[in-house]
Amino acid sequence: GFPKAKRHLLVLPKEVILSISDLRRDHLPLLRHMHELAVHVAKELRKQDKSIEKFRCGFHTVPSMNQVHLHVISTDFDSECLKNKKHWNSFQPPFFVDSVALQETIQASGSFKAAPNAEELLKADLKSHRTGESFKNIPLIKVHLKECKVPVCTGSLYPKE
Repeated sequence: GFPKAKRHLLVLPKEVILSISDLRRDHLPLLRHMHELAVHVAKELRKQDKSIEKFRCGFHTVPSMNQVHLHVISTDFDSECLKNKKHWNSFQPPFFVDSVALQETIQASGSFKAAPNAEELLKADLKSHRTGESFKNIPLIKVHLKECKVPVCTGSLYPKE
């Protein structure tokens, strides 16, 4: 089910592109446009809801549907639809690829190649994106997220606002 956070949107191109592995350098203007739109929407949503600390803008290494789509997701991960390890890990690096990092990879190498073990990343331990602490299950990490006051990490996953 959808969404996996308080605010979770998708930006989809009109052009049919099945996966980020199909993207090439000639798609960079499209990717830049999608990213700019995502950042604009994230800023507007933060103006509407001051409780939203940050957004991540990125792609799943292995897509969840057969059309390229850019996730714009708030980092609260507060959703009844976030139910299992696969859900959590699909929005954490390295499975979740930052939009700008993807553009840089395609610019440098001409394409993006998913790691051969990409699906295994979904089975990794549950780690807090705030503290790096590991959790045994989703209910425990959700309690942590509600109680933790440590700011969300900064870095390439978080667009400049």
